[in-house]
Amino acid sequence: MNYEYYGSGPKTIVFLHGWGGGISSFKGVADVLQDRYKVLNLDFAGFGESQPPDRPYSVEDYAKDVLELLNNLHIQDYYVVAHSFGGRVAIKMCAMGACISKLVLVDSAGIKPRFSFVKWIKIRWYKLIKFLVKLRILSIKHLDKYGSIDYKKLNGVMRDTFVKVVSEDLSADAKKVKCETLLVWGEKDKDTPLYMAKKLNQCIKNSVIITIKGVGHFSYLQKPRLFLNILTEVFKE
Repeated sequence: MNYEYYGSGPKTIVFLHGWGGGISSFKGVADVLQDRYKVLNLDFAGFGESQPPDRPYSVEDYAKDVLELLNNLHIQDYYVVAHSFGGRVAIKMCAMGACISKLVLVDSAGIKPRFSFVKWIKIRWYKLIKFLVKLRILSIKHLDKYGSIDYKKLNGVMRDTFVKVVSEDLSADAKKVKCETLLVWGEKDKDTPLYMAKKLNQCIKNSVIITIKGVGHFSYLQKPRLFLNILTEVFKE
């Protein structure tokens, strides 16, 4: 796993990036905080300069990778800041008994999206097209217009990993989070809408929501100064 570990201070902040991201995602934030904290910034398997996994990974596999890295670096007591997919990994780490002192989930994934009749129709139609492709009645090109942008960019083991990861509902794992948790959310987030923050807030007993107005899924990049002020305040001992 490719990572950077630098800075000074009694506490370590572990940054977990979102899907498609990498070390650069939180680099600006980590660099500002390095004078007061040690910072661990990493590339998940299959992202940045880390090699893809040798099989389709689950959220638990990613969590195990991070926990193994923390163990190898002898980091036992730490804070975690996680965005989107990284939030999935952080929640799973907590469910696995990780010693996280404080957790900041930023526009986190992990909650099953609301199901609509329109979405149900789209899924049924996709399955029908996929079946017809399998029978060679239609060409595989008919599937190109289906799937998310993230899915279309992938192939091989990472495409299978994506399917495995996004289908997992972590509501039950979220209920196992015991540490103080801050949910930082963009008011206009369409990828992980605000109702997901409210659901996580219900699942995580010791949690609080901060909504950042006028921004979307990348709230920490869209309002970096405000985000840094929030982190400074929440990590203040």
